[in-house]
Amino acid sequence: MSKINEADHAKIILKRIAVYLDGLASDVADLEDTVSDVVKVKEVKDERAIKNLQSLDFLRQSLEDLALMAAAFGESNENESSEAVIKSTTSKLKLKSSRLLLGDTSDAPAKSGKNGLGELDLF
Repeated sequence: MSKINEADHAKIILKRIAVYLDGLASDVADLEDTVSDVVKVKEVKDERAIKNLQSLDFLRQSLEDLALMAAAFGESNENESSEAVIKSTTSKLKLKSSRLLLGDTSDAPAKSGKNGLGELDLF
């Protein structure tokens, strides 16, 4: 049995995380569809409910972006600089808050991204 090096092991784990995050994003998308169907039947006027629906959309997009980031770093090779991976990945991300995670750390969100840094696909 051959032992894999630390870098390869980290890439395997990142790939697993990417698949897991993508599955969670898919689950949240299904939940969004269900909520959307309910909302179409009942007019939502409650401001809190609307904000929660927007948070659900933000959560899905964040999970999708995190899955893309994990996959990109998990699939990169030793000849590819992290800067090149960051540049190619950043252009694929939906949310500004996600892009900030790969950029200057002084601009990165400190906690959750409920700060409106992105476009919402709400219903």
